[in-house]
Order: sequence, then structure tokens, then C-alpha cells
Amino acid sequence: MANILDQRDLVVSMILPAVPLGALVVETSKANGHLRIDPDAWVKIEPKWVGIPVVNHIIRNSLKLRASDADTVVSIHCAVEKFISLIPFIESTESIQISEAEWGIEILDLPVTSKLRILTGLLLREIKGFWRVALMVSTLLYPNDINHTRDISKNNFQLDKRRKVFEMVENAIVGLGLEEVWELKPLVNGKDIMNVLQLKSGGPLVRDWQQKLIQWQLAHPSGTAEECLDWMRQKRPKRE
Repeated sequence: MANILDQRDLVVSMILPAVPLGALVVETSKANGHLRIDPDAWVKIEPKWVGIPVVNHIIRNSLKLRASDADTVVSIHCAVEKFISLIPFIESTESIQISEAEWGIEILDLPVTSKLRILTGLLLREIKGFWRVALMVSTLLYPNDINHTRDISKNNFQLDKRRKVFEMVENAIVGLGLEEVWELKPLVNGKDIMNVLQLKSGGPLVRDWQQKLIQWQLAHPSGTAEECLDWMRQKRPKRE
């Protein structure tokens, strides 16, 4: 796996497994150097406390790297959890039971293979070119049925199994044609959506349909703009 990652990617990816997902550094708004770890920092109401992800603090303050690097690491951290939830379904193609709240989206009611392509595509559109880094970390954290042991041969077998999981998921993503899915251009634009909905201006409804149509496009990689709009006309709420 190392040959597909550059040096910065490796530094970033090695930090992630050592930090609990969702862990935060809580620091005072005054620069007095007082720090502590608190997973529940975001629910604090004291105005003098501010919660930031631990990895953000490590990258920016300890390693003195760029703020954009810290943002990238946090994005990868978020993507790791989603990747871990997808791996079993990529392995088995079983019926997907994904929490919409966990993904923050309303998933279209489509066949399993289409849902898998939608969810994987949306995830890669978020993380873009760092998806292999996120996948590598996911395979390191992904639970398996091999117990931790000091037996070197068994540890090597465990690493080999994780490498195979990485390659399996990577090949599945490439096989789905999603390896650069963030370059995918929408088939229809906001004006087209407004025309179908008979709206005079944009807004949340248009943005909501843009997300739905991206899902449709991911589920129908050979679909045309007209087919996409036809589907929208069938699904849109009927006007009184």
C-alpha cells in the first residue's frame, strides 16, 4: 500500500489510528496553554471553552503544518468511519442497512448495487484524492476475527489479511468507475431544476434536489440529462 501514498499522506495516516475517532482537545479562548482531552467538548456551554478535534491540534500546533493539512486530516478522520461501515457490504454485497443520520443524507430507495455505488461515490466526492489514505486507515481499524497475539507469524497473517481487504475494496471502487468520481459533472443545473419545479428562484429545495440528482446520476452512470429530468418529474411533489 505504501507505494500509492506520498510522504505527507503517510504522516497523516499514521497519526489517525492513534487518536480516538471524535476525540477533542478543549482549550480556553485565552492563550494560556491549558489543554485537556474531552470527548464531550462540543456540548459544553461555558463560553470560555472551545472544542477542536485532537488531530487538528496535533497537525497545526505540534507538527506546525498548514491549516489545510489539519482540515484534510479531519476530513479523512470522518471518512474512515464511513469507509468502515461500507467494507462489509463491498465484501459481501448484502442488503445495505446504513443509518441515514450517520451519513447525513436521505438515501434513494434503489437496489443494493445502486446504493453501494451511491454511498461510495458520495464518500469519495467528499474526500477526493485522499480516498486511498482513508481506506488504508479504515483497513487498519477494521475489526476482524484474528486475535491480537505476539506470534510473529500470526501478526504477519493479520497484516496480509488487511492488505487483501484494502486491495479488494480498492479494486471494487475502480471496478465501479468511481476512482475519480469527484470530477463528475452534474447532468442538470439549478436552472433546469427550477424549471421542473416551476420556481422563480433557488433555495433549499433546489439544493435538496441537486443532492438527489447526484445520487440518481451515481446510480445510473450511463444516464442522460433528459432521463434524469424525467425521473425528477416523476418524483417531484404534485402541485395543487
